Amino acid sequence: MKIEKFEKTITFLKLPNGKGYLPKKLIRKIVGKKENETYVETIDADVISYWNEEHKSVYTDKTLKKSNFLTTQDYETIALKLDRLFPLYGQDARKAGYELPKPFGVKLLNVFQNTTLHMKSFKLDGNDLSTINAILDGDSKYENTTYVPMLRADMWVLPFLDLSLLFGVANTNTVVTLHSKSGYTLKPPLPPIELIEPNSSTTFGDIETHSPILGLGVTVAGGIDNFFSTIDFQYLFSYTPEAKAKTNMLVVTPLFGYNFIDIATQIYGGAQYQDIKDEMPFEVTDDNGRVLKGSVELYTYEWAGVLGVNYNITRRWDTNVMISYGEDIKNLTIGIGYRW
Repeated sequence: MKIEKFEKTITFLKLPNGKGYLPKKLIRKIVGKKENETYVETIDADVISYWNEEHKSVYTDKTLKKSNFLTTQDYETIALKLDRLFPLYGQDARKAGYELPKPFGVKLLNVFQNTTLHMKSFKLDGNDLSTINAILDGDSKYENTTYVPMLRADMWVLPFLDLSLLFGVANTNTVVTLHSKSGYTLKPPLPPIELIEPNSSTTFGDIETHSPILGLGVTVAGGIDNFFSTIDFQYLFSYTPEAKAKTNMLVVTPLFGYNFIDIATQIYGGAQYQDIKDEMPFEVTDDNGRVLKGSVELYTYEWAGVLGVNYNITRRWDTNVMISYGEDIKNLTIGIGYRW
């Protein structure tokens, strides 16, 4: 049967000694469709007897007087066990009228991103190479195309605070463009200098890397009526074996949205900040077997605008699509998640 409406009202009464409460009356109504026919079920029941753990009658409807029923002035909040331990203070939030998600969740994310990193300078063994830096007097850059399959596990520890762990692998293809106004250029990272047309570029591509990623996340959320706001902090660690490089990145995503209850959909927008590490280390071996270690200093515009939509397939399953677009960062994220 497909349930379209469910209502349950329980009336409580206070014990004669004033210590505790007992349910006195139950009204339950279900409206729905069963085999394409309208189905209505109504239960209207009075409690006539109460039993203790030894199955002996303690109170009956005759021993409890009507005067013990709570009046409108006597209403007060009483404790009901609605769910598990998490989120902490979740029952208090529900009593105050807030609707909370299920506390535990896992989500499979597919992240596609294009990132432009502009070169500022070269360093070798910790020393600036002024000759090479003078050659790169145009907009030389790294352009990364990255696909990251990622698993996110999270838990609401408080009604407004969510903690998460992220695991994934970044598969990146990099195209390097070296631009020189003077007409000099060099192939990355440190080959011989070449002469090209002044104020032109030379491009080297198909540099592939595969980097395991581990991340920690914190989300703060709140809302009024159907309007909501969240701010998400993620700190990601990755290691690239091909370059023997460790990379750390901070991602901050403030969002504002609206919940369309009738269609189980949330629409949101905002911004995303990606603090990408601004130095790319490298290690090469020359013809004489000498190992050269250095780094390329990089910068990028960290902010991008965000638009997204989340659809609740069921109370446990949901899917989302988020797009971010900025000067140097373009991102598409598609996810499907399960909560319990």
